[in-house]
Amino acid sequence: MAARKINSLSIQISPMIGYFNHVVLDENPNRLFGMGIMASYAISDRYALSAEYIPVIGDRFRNTSDTMGVALNIDTGGHVFQIFLTSSQWHNEQFIMANNRDRFWEGDFRFGFNIHRNFGL
Repeated sequence: MAARKINSLSIQISPMIGYFNHVVLDENPNRLFGMGIMASYAISDRYALSAEYIPVIGDRFRNTSDTMGVALNIDTGGHVFQIFLTSSQWHNEQFIMANNRDRFWEGDFRFGFNIHRNFGL
């Protein structure tokens, strides 16, 4: 991974490899390569916009597309609430790269909500 923060903008690039021991169709590859590209922009101390794009590089599963998502992060002090739209129904990178068939810019996205809690001792 490589990351850089420039004032209120944070950028991260994450190379990814997904491997499947067994694929259903012979034309699907066992190994997938992707590059996660993420950015976050702090609007204020409490609000930030973030985006993520995960293109598959090289061979890919048939009828799949790259994943994209955008989010609003709200920091309340002890919690961070995240409201997001994403074109993937999957939760880990291996299946995001292999099974995403939705296209964000064509209106194929899902609405989601996360809560992060910071604990300190």
